[in-house]
Amino acid sequence: NYVQYMCFDIVCSRLQARTRVQFIKSILRQNAGWYDKNQAGALITQLNDNLDRIREAVGDKLGLLIRGLSMFVSSLVIAFSIEWRIALFMSALSPLMCASMAAMTRILTSSTMKEMKDVGSAGAIAEESVLGVRTVQAFNGQQEMADRYRESLSRGLLHATHKSFWSGFF
Repeated sequence: NYVQYMCFDIVCSRLQARTRVQFIKSILRQNAGWYDKNQAGALITQLNDNLDRIREAVGDKLGLLIRGLSMFVSSLVIAFSIEWRIALFMSALSPLMCASMAAMTRILTSSTMKEMKDVGSAGAIAEESVLGVRTVQAFNGQQEMADRYRESLSRGLLHATHKSFWSGFF
């Protein structure tokens, strides 16, 4: 387990480093009009969220998937060798379980993308507020910026709650 964790952790660290370099290269290649359409805070927040998700997926979940698949195959072999009739009945239910897992994955992916968009928007609002703190203070806009930030985060929380509900349901 330790060797598996360390190997996947090293792979994940290298993958994150390459992703950061490619991200910076792609941002530097954009024309000036692109920077007007995209806020830097949203891009950085989305990059960090995506890198955290990569670390979570490659670092932990991939190892669990490989371990789970090997346990599944070995348990099928053991089940068919001990009591083949029950194993055959349970194998007939496998497509239903796979279909429900596919539906769960589709719902979770959709909710995660919406959540990341809203959290990225909240990050952009926070960066805008911090970088323009003098302007915000001069126009007494602290409450407005806080309300915008809170609203954006609450939309992200709504998507995260939706995702958690379906994850628990399935």
